[in-house]
Amino acid sequence: MKGNSVLWIVVLLGLLLSKQVSLTSDLPDELPLQRIQRFDKDDAFREAERLYQQGLTNFNGSASDSRDLRKALECFNSSARLGHAGAQFRMGLLYSHGLGVPRSEAMAVLYLTFAALGGDNDAQLSLASRHLYGHSVSKSCADSAKYYRMVAARVARSHKDSGIIAHVEKFRLTDDKALERRQTEEDVLQYHKYSADRGEVQSMMLLGRAYMYGALGMPQDAAQAEHYFRKAVQAGNPAGYGGLGTLYAQGVDGGPKPIARNYSKAMEYFKLGAEKGHYVSLNGMGFLYMGGYDVVKPDFAEAARYFKLAADQGNPEAQYNLGVLHLNGEGTEKDPQKAMHYLTLAAQQGQVLAHHQLGTIYHDGLANQPVNCPLAVKYYQGVAEKGFWMKMFEEAFEAYLGGDATTAFLLYTILAEQGFEIGQGNLAYLLDQQAGLRDLPVDLIFPLNGGLAANMTLQQKYRERALFWYTRSAEQGNADSIVKVGDYYYYGWGTEVDMPESVERYRDASNRGHAQAMFNLGYMHEFGKGVPRDFFLAKRYYDQAAATTDKAWAPVELALLQLRRSEERRCRERV
Repeated sequence: MKGNSVLWIVVLLGLLLSKQVSLTSDLPDELPLQRIQRFDKDDAFREAERLYQQGLTNFNGSASDSRDLRKALECFNSSARLGHAGAQFRMGLLYSHGLGVPRSEAMAVLYLTFAALGGDNDAQLSLASRHLYGHSVSKSCADSAKYYRMVAARVARSHKDSGIIAHVEKFRLTDDKALERRQTEEDVLQYHKYSADRGEVQSMMLLGRAYMYGALGMPQDAAQAEHYFRKAVQAGNPAGYGGLGTLYAQGVDGGPKPIARNYSKAMEYFKLGAEKGHYVSLNGMGFLYMGGYDVVKPDFAEAARYFKLAADQGNPEAQYNLGVLHLNGEGTEKDPQKAMHYLTLAAQQGQVLAHHQLGTIYHDGLANQPVNCPLAVKYYQGVAEKGFWMKMFEEAFEAYLGGDATTAFLLYTILAEQGFEIGQGNLAYLLDQQAGLRDLPVDLIFPLNGGLAANMTLQQKYRERALFWYTRSAEQGNADSIVKVGDYYYYGWGTEVDMPESVERYRDASNRGHAQAMFNLGYMHEFGKGVPRDFFLAKRYYDQAAATTDKAWAPVELALLQLRRSEERRCRERV
């Protein structure tokens, strides 16, 4: 048995190291893979990193080098053969999407597994999502949680070290208001700058936090953050003390004048704010008493007192901190019920560490809670969505708005592979519109033996891919994508016409309150397409669509007029 395992490893490594890899059948569910050893000082690792970086340059393009996916594929393949986890993810990505290589889920999963074992975030996210829905791997909540937990732990650790999380709005390309909102965001920032200059404290604090964290499209700039927080203090608002205390407690590297971490100064500002009862400073005092940091003697009871004062004002950071103290019985009584209460309150406000703690509680069955894998996955996903990789959503959207649909397409390809629903929906939309692909050679997007029928037209091939990703997005509950899948089965786009499947999709979306799906069901019942002809049900669906949104009023009125004429004609025929 041991010999067979070794043989499998040899065979799989042989496949991985081969320049011409091809698998036509699925691999076994359980792969006896072993992690490839990497040594930072090893010549092979340095060469693997060099090839990987060159591959990224070719994949992304740069000011001096145009995008070249063929060269990127060569570099990633060579780097992956040397054991580079990032390159292995890229190879898995290319096989999954059929970019430059024939589509092969078996090869994609193989590369993704090696990459995940090597600690690659992207691959771990991909396998977490794949196991959650059973995409070319076993459907397993436990395996999904295992991978999400790895990613969540990394995000939580980064947040603990820096206090900074990704602030990203994920726009849908199908959202007609997205561009307007994006432009409005710039106008809002200008408004807040104007208001801050005129003495509006709320605007001062918003800008201070934006510069401190590099949020809302602002660059991280320690000096600018300090400037606005001091303006708030000068205006007599204690919130400014909390901002200054946080700035010095964390330290900020961004900008021409970075601010080093300085707990003495943090203590000074937090104390001033706490005396005025402001929740950020109260939480800051609790933080300092919990850790000491050479500015105060550690005192968990005093920390708990400060956290309680801030938590009672609704501060999520304090709620998380107090929850952890109750969980561990430090500075206060050990009370799992109170711990869950405060952690849940914090998580409801999006506190990252609370999400991570609750994921661990439900994963391991702590705090008198039974093991609950679906809840653990939910909370771990909430943490994973705060990772630095979420910045790709902004980069992709900005590229799309700037007319660089190819860059948007490639970035959404990565996000879709990571399992993010909006990334999947946006990728499907680009494929549906055939946008972002004109700059890529057709043989790279649809290589030979890629799993598509040879007699399909180019448009059908695009639609086959679009249907694939609309289906993935729909699986995660997006009603617009569910309707799109229904449309594809109705018209036979990228698949065979399947009226019953179309009806099923429209019903699903209708039950989720989607007006277009209601209208479509009304139409199908009116004309007997995929369902028995039924004017009563047709009218009911039309009425539901009109009641759901004002936008449906005009088409519904026209449909009802046609329906009444059809009913009158049928009555005359009876007579």
